[in-house]
Amino acid sequence: MNRWVNWNKIFFARILSVILFLFFLLSSDVFAVIPDLNPAPFRGWQNTTLQAWDFLTNANPAAPEAGWVNPFGSPLSQVISIRKESAWLAEEVGHQGVWILNCFSNIGMVMDIPNKSEGTIWLQTVYASEDNWVPSIWVLKDGNADTAKSMDLIEKRAINDAFSYALYTMTIGPSFKSCSVFIRPRDCKAKIDSVLVETLTSVVGPSPDIDDDGLVHLSDLLRLADQWTRSDCSVSPENNWCSGADITQDGVVNLDDLAILAAFWLTNSL
Repeated sequence: MNRWVNWNKIFFARILSVILFLFFLLSSDVFAVIPDLNPAPFRGWQNTTLQAWDFLTNANPAAPEAGWVNPFGSPLSQVISIRKESAWLAEEVGHQGVWILNCFSNIGMVMDIPNKSEGTIWLQTVYASEDNWVPSIWVLKDGNADTAKSMDLIEKRAINDAFSYALYTMTIGPSFKSCSVFIRPRDCKAKIDSVLVETLTSVVGPSPDIDDDGLVHLSDLLRLADQWTRSDCSVSPENNWCSGADITQDGVVNLDDLAILAAFWLTNSL
C-alpha cells in the first residue's frame, strides 16, 4: 500500500514539474524563435518565397535562417551603416539579437529578395521604438530608389512592455528580378529583433518588351538581333545575360522569339 502511495506521489510530482516547465516557456520573455503570428495566406503555394532573420549574430550582410525557401535565388539582409561601428545587441529585454537603427549610424536595413515579375509581399517584424512608432518599410524594384513604395501596415500589437509586433503587406508591379525591402526608423530610432518576409509571384506570359520601356518597337528588335542564334542564354533571374531577348525562355534566341515580337509589334499591344 505504501509503495502504491509513493508511486502516486512520484507520478503527480512529475506531472506538476512538466506543467510548471510549460508555464515557464509560455510566460518567458526570451524569444529563441521568430514569432510567426500571421503566416501569409499563400504560404506553401507554387512560386512563393519564405525567408526570415532573427539576428542572433552580428553578421552583416546576413543570410536568412535555415529553412528558407526561394526558387529565384539567395536572399540577403544588410544593415546600412555610415559609421564603422554597428550597433548590435546580443540581448535586449529578453530578446536575443537586436539591431539598432537610427539617424546617425545604422540608417536602415535592406532585405534583398530575389523574385520575378509581379508579386505580393507579406512581412512580419518584431521591433521596439519610442512611443511605439512602427518602422517605415519601403519596397524597391531591383534596388531602384525611383520605384520605392511604402508597405501598408495591417496590424500591430504589443508583445511585452518593450517590444511590439507589426504586419505589413503590398503588391508591386511587373518587370523586376528582385525586390529590396528597406526598413527605416520612423522616429529616428528603432530596434529590430526579427523580420520574416514572404512573397507570392504572379507568373506572366512571354513579353516582347525586351528593354522594359512599355513599348514593342525597333530597340527591342535590335536587342533581339544582337543575341540572335545564341544558345547559352541563362534563364535564371540572377544571370540572365541575354537581357530578356529569349522571350520564350527556352534557352535560345531564335525564330520563336522573333515571331512573338512581330505579333505584338503588328498589333501594337502589350
